[in-house]
Amino acid sequence: MFALVGLVDEDKPLKVDYAMAPVEVYAQSAWHVIKTSKSLGILSFATPGAHLSTLQFPLWVPMWDVSIPAFSQHWFTASQSSEAEWKETPDWKIMALSGLTIDTTDTVGPVIQESEGLKDMSDLKSNLIGSFDLLKKNRDKVEKKYGKSLVKAFAPTLSVGSTTGEDGFPCRASEESILRDFISYIHNSIFFEWHNFLDGDSGFKCQRSILELAEHALEVITLNSSHIKDNWSQGYREWVQNAINAFHPGDPASAAQANKIMERLLEVRDLEGVSRFQCQYEGFTEDRKFFITQHGSIGIGPACMAPGDIICLLFGGSSLYVIRRISLQEYLFLGECYVHSLMNGEMMDRYQKGEVSAEWFYLS
Repeated sequence: MFALVGLVDEDKPLKVDYAMAPVEVYAQSAWHVIKTSKSLGILSFATPGAHLSTLQFPLWVPMWDVSIPAFSQHWFTASQSSEAEWKETPDWKIMALSGLTIDTTDTVGPVIQESEGLKDMSDLKSNLIGSFDLLKKNRDKVEKKYGKSLVKAFAPTLSVGSTTGEDGFPCRASEESILRDFISYIHNSIFFEWHNFLDGDSGFKCQRSILELAEHALEVITLNSSHIKDNWSQGYREWVQNAINAFHPGDPASAAQANKIMERLLEVRDLEGVSRFQCQYEGFTEDRKFFITQHGSIGIGPACMAPGDIICLLFGGSSLYVIRRISLQEYLFLGECYVHSLMNGEMMDRYQKGEVSAEWFYLS
C-alpha cells in the first residue's frame, strides 16, 4: 500500500507509517480515498461476508481479500451527484457519514449459493424459487409498492436492474428486455433439467414452481411477430412433449398447461438472452441474499444481513447500504445493496423536497 503512495501526485498524500497495523493502514487508505475523491465508491469493496463474529476489524474497511463483484460496476446513482459528508472522530475505527434512513429489512432469504452452471438445478430451487416463494408470502405489501405483477419487479431485482452489454460490463436495460432474458434463462434451465431427468437422473422437485414463474413472466411481456423465434425443429418440439408427458403421468390437464407454457417459451427464448441474464444473476447475486423490507421494497444485499437491519443512503455513494444498529447512533457497516426502483436518486428527490431528513451514522 505504501509503495503506491509515491506514484500518486497529490498535495496531501497518505502518510507513510510502517508502525501502523495492516488493518489501520487499510482504514487510513480508505479514509484518504473518500476525502480526496469525496465519493464512497471504495465502500463497495468492504464485504464482511456471512461471519461477522470472526472479524476483528471495522467492517467498513476494505481488506481486499474477498472477490465479490461490486455494484459500483453498474450505472447506479442512488445519491445522485452528492458528495460524501463526514465528521472526524477520535477513534479511527469509527467512520461518521451523513445520509438518509430508507427502510428496515423484514424478510431475508438464505445466502445465494454458487452455481455450477445451468445443469445444476439445486441452486435454481433454493435461489429462484425460494426467493419467489418469499415474494408470494409477502404479496400484499410488495404489490402495494410495485403493483400487481410481482415478476416485473422480481426479474430486474435478480439481475440487479441491468443487463450485460457487448463489452461484458453491466449496462442499463428496459424492464421488457430484462424480462425476456429472464424467460430465456428459465427455459434453458428447464431444458437441462428435463434432459438430465430423461437420462435417468433424479426428478426435478420444483418443476411446477418454475413453470408457474415462467407463466407469470410470459403474462407481462408484449409478444409480436418480431419477437417470435420460429427456428425450433419438429424433433425438438416432440422431445419437449415427451418430457412433459414424463413429468405428468396420468395428468393430461397439467401436461396440456405445461405444453402451452413451453410453446410460448419457445417463441421468446433467445440464447444471447440466456447469457446476458446469467452473467448478471449468477455474477452479482452469488454470496448475497434476497430481501424484502417492511414497506415492501425488494433487493439483493450482503450475506451477513438479517431481519431488522437498516437500508440507508449515504451521501456520495452510488449504491445503497445495509447497516445494523448496535447503539443509539452507532452501526455495523454490512455492505452495499441493490433495492429495486431506488437506485437512480429517488430518495434524493424526496430529500430535496424536504420529505426526509439527513442524519449522522457512526459506522464500525
